[in-house]
Amino acid sequence: MVRPVCIGVVCALLVVGSAGAASAQGKAEQELIQVEKDWCTAMQKKDASFLERMLAADYVGVSMR
Repeated sequence: MVRPVCIGVVCALLVVGSAGAASAQGKAEQELIQVEKDWCTAMQKKDASFLERMLAADYVGVSMR
């Protein structure tokens, strides 16, 4: 599950980068990209404290596995 999410994030970053909009990105967009990177890193490292900070108390994850 982590790998497809990270692949999706990488693809999204490539689309944004290929449009030459890196310098035109707003602060909110840059913050969102950083959160997505941090999310992937936390999932890979199994960093439960990061996920607890980022997710709502009533979050329920659903997976196909």
